[in-house]
Amino acid sequence: MSIIKSLQRIFSIQDNTPPITHSLHCRKQEGQPPHTGFLNSEQGRRPLSYPEPSILCNTQQNGLHKNIKNDRVAQTLQLKFTYVIAGFIILSTLNLHPTTNDQFTIMIDPAGDAKHTGRLIQDTLERGISLQCAEQLKATLTQKFKTIRVILTRVPGETIQPLQNASFANRLGVDLYVSLYFYYEPETPAHVTLYHYLENPVTDAWHKPMHLSLYQVNQAHLLNLKTTQAWGKIMLDVLRNRTISKFFSPRGFIGIPFTPLVGIKAPAIAVEVGLKNKQDWQQIIDPLVIAIERIMQ
Repeated sequence: MSIIKSLQRIFSIQDNTPPITHSLHCRKQEGQPPHTGFLNSEQGRRPLSYPEPSILCNTQQNGLHKNIKNDRVAQTLQLKFTYVIAGFIILSTLNLHPTTNDQFTIMIDPAGDAKHTGRLIQDTLERGISLQCAEQLKATLTQKFKTIRVILTRVPGETIQPLQNASFANRLGVDLYVSLYFYYEPETPAHVTLYHYLENPVTDAWHKPMHLSLYQVNQAHLLNLKTTQAWGKIMLDVLRNRTISKFFSPRGFIGIPFTPLVGIKAPAIAVEVGLKNKQDWQQIIDPLVIAIERIMQ
């Protein structure tokens, strides 16, 4: 269904303006009834009554035919302009609220790609461990929660361009963006650190979100800064709970100009996990699942 037809249904507007191009037939005999012609349209031939024949005979001389066409052109343009304005308002509203169903969309970004291998963890690269963790986290979330949609930012062998993930997340209107990072740490218990994007720790807190405003890339995080900080605190509380997170010691939830999270409108949190053994990434799955469940509540 086209945008014009959709808007007609919403606002109950129907364009019944007849086509401008038609032929005028002149009857010079006096006393005859007004001329009745036909207009060709998509619905078939429709009768159209015109003024008296004496008037129609002089349309080319007195400019009546030209005025009729101009009036109809003006009506058509006015109607189309109304559709355009209404469509702009609707599209703007949809842009502010991209998700209208009950589905909670999470985008998971495993660190690294085909070009950037990441840090070395024993004999394994960070990009491989982060992708394994992201795939397992996705499988666990989709199996446990039917209302969650999980999207991964990359597949094996793919190279990510700058701001590609931010553009992807903003176009989909995701509800939460989680980025996963791993590094080798011989200490026990290993540490886990949470990050979120913060350009200026003082002035960013003063910002009041204004929709339909132009934001720079490094200001996109301001739209949901308070939500990001609240959800990050929930995730940090889960990681501090020793009955839930037994193998990791959280360092905190830190706001810095973290480049991988720049330009993302949704609440975006980066999780950096230290691993003593390359298989220890499996221990972070359950705490993250519990944290996401509490965030959804």
